[in-house]
Amino acid sequence: MRPAGTQGHPTLFLIQTPPAMKSIEHYTFHMVGPTEVILAGTRCLEKGYTSLWEPARHQLGSNWFWYFKSPLGCNVEYDANMDLHDNQSTAREAAPGADNSQYFLFAHQPKWAPGGPSSSKAKAAEPVA
Repeated sequence: MRPAGTQGHPTLFLIQTPPAMKSIEHYTFHMVGPTEVILAGTRCLEKGYTSLWEPARHQLGSNWFWYFKSPLGCNVEYDANMDLHDNQSTAREAAPGADNSQYFLFAHQPKWAPGGPSSSKAKAAEPVA
């Protein structure tokens, strides 16, 4: 369901779920672009929040996303660049499952640089005896 005047992410999306999942599944925070999704997700990891679904791109909405477990008892999603939907949009349907959930999936890695940390660079620069 979308309120009048919006063309983005559904405001309320109802799906049939197993009894254990009958609740608010997630809240979404819309970000400017994929860079902001990655930055926000990295900040969540640094604060100790658990990543539920690593950064990726959904198939049906074409949006970038990253999901986290939240202390609210539901999940939180950061997303960006969702397909726009209006009254002329055609609804799409796909069977649930990993093959239809995302185009690809990234794995978050800590920051690094070629040559490793600064101490490694100094050692690598020393001549070999």
